[in-house]
Amino acid sequence: MARKAVICECTSNGIFLVRDCIDQGLDPVVVYPPLPTGEDDFAGRMRRIAEQRIVDLAEVVRPADMNDLVSRLEGYDIACVIAGSEYGIPYADRLSSILGLPGNDPSTTPDRTDKLHMHRALERAGLRHIRTVPVRSDEDVTGFWSRKPVIVKPSASVATIGVHLCQTLDECLEAYREDRGTGGWTGGGVGEIVLQDYIDGPEFIVNTLSRDGVHRITDMWAYWKQNIGCGVAYDCAMTVSEPTDSDRATADYALKVLDAVGMMNGPAHLEIKSDADGPVLIEINARPMGGHFTVGSLDIALGHHITDIALRSAVDPGFISTLPEGIPLMGNMGLKVLIMHESRIVDTAPLHALMSHLDGFRNLQCDVEPGVPTFIERTESLASSPASVEILHEDGSGVMEDFAMVSAIEKRYPDLLYGFSGDRPERMPPSGSDVPPDAGVADDDGLHLPEGGFDRYVVRVSDMPLDRFYDTFLEGLGHLRPYGTVTIDPCVFGVVPYGRKGMTALLMMAGLEFDPISDDGGMTATKVRSERQA
Repeated sequence: MARKAVICECTSNGIFLVRDCIDQGLDPVVVYPPLPTGEDDFAGRMRRIAEQRIVDLAEVVRPADMNDLVSRLEGYDIACVIAGSEYGIPYADRLSSILGLPGNDPSTTPDRTDKLHMHRALERAGLRHIRTVPVRSDEDVTGFWSRKPVIVKPSASVATIGVHLCQTLDECLEAYREDRGTGGWTGGGVGEIVLQDYIDGPEFIVNTLSRDGVHRITDMWAYWKQNIGCGVAYDCAMTVSEPTDSDRATADYALKVLDAVGMMNGPAHLEIKSDADGPVLIEINARPMGGHFTVGSLDIALGHHITDIALRSAVDPGFISTLPEGIPLMGNMGLKVLIMHESRIVDTAPLHALMSHLDGFRNLQCDVEPGVPTFIERTESLASSPASVEILHEDGSGVMEDFAMVSAIEKRYPDLLYGFSGDRPERMPPSGSDVPPDAGVADDDGLHLPEGGFDRYVVRVSDMPLDRFYDTFLEGLGHLRPYGTVTIDPCVFGVVPYGRKGMTALLMMAGLEFDPISDDGGMTATKVRSERQA
């Protein structure tokens, strides 16, 4: 019988650990600790999604308490205990201590899970930290306020849930009352409500791996967020593939943070800002990085997907020394987290079709089924993002170009991604203009391409679902020779949201140079090669 690997709270990217166990010859045992108020909350929904992906792959245990868990595991040959996501960290610390396996001191667990305690730990260690205070009344909030932007958030939360950037005292008071009056992401309490000074500057993810107090950086990302209303939404993240001296200083600071919070064993995920005074911790999570990443894309960009080497280190004390010191070599990968700037009905069929034609497209993850219009609230946290897109390029500029294009479309022309939000425009018949016999044509019957390449592409679709139009239009464009001409019939403006403006955005996304108006009221464009396509 194979040895067991116990995964505490297997959700988010912790799911990867199940397959990693199997690949490394271990039997995965997934532990779901009791949730304070049952499983009808965010954490419960995350569990149900996870279980659909690990069904028949792992033994699942739902203990009543720690004593019950230890009893159920009696007689197992357990190789390691590892936290699969945030709520499993305290269980993993306690269980590894009871079983005498490598782990982290349960007495210092709050330093790695509670946003108030972790900054107090940094202060004790003499490291730069953010002024963080608990507030229990409106008077506490008023006393902290100093006419500067302030972050209000629960000390125990994930995925930016309950995080508010406040510019005024009134906003600060409103955010405090909102967080105080709602349950935590596990359905229970949110811990203390804390106020922090806002740090302005670039933000980084530093993922690390530790074994017996020896630390290595596994990967590092620069990332950006947007303030939506009073909420904070993740926007995009990109690998730090060409680190600067400032990046290296941030990485060195991250390793000192691990010592300060007692991180001895396992993967950790640190979020750090850097300003004129240098790097400073936002928060640390003693578990694998979450988010909407996939194993295949991470393997290409990093050479691993974080959980696989975390598991290997958990069972092999010498593995950590085989990893390079400093910021490792990484490929150019980005994750664009989509943001809904307003609540609306969403159909993700156009999103799937359009994103698949991005130059660096790798993968799209979306919880909303294509072709099923669904009401989605405005994005105010990572948890409320409708989807995410993985982008891979040989060079970093290509990743940034794709980021910029998707960001511009989602903010200015969201109907291009999610379908018409209002009444569709009146459909127009094709203009009836002549089409050269050697041209490629996209019309209501589909795509008609001459043999070999062609130098003229006529688009005269007047009645077609938006996702099918994207596939038809962009497939034909792919066969057009470089510097060939695209002619857009005016009837297309009744198919594409925002009409001429929407078509302009699509042409720009495809990298075409275009004239705004042709003789018949349509548009013409020229296919050009970008430097990274040449």
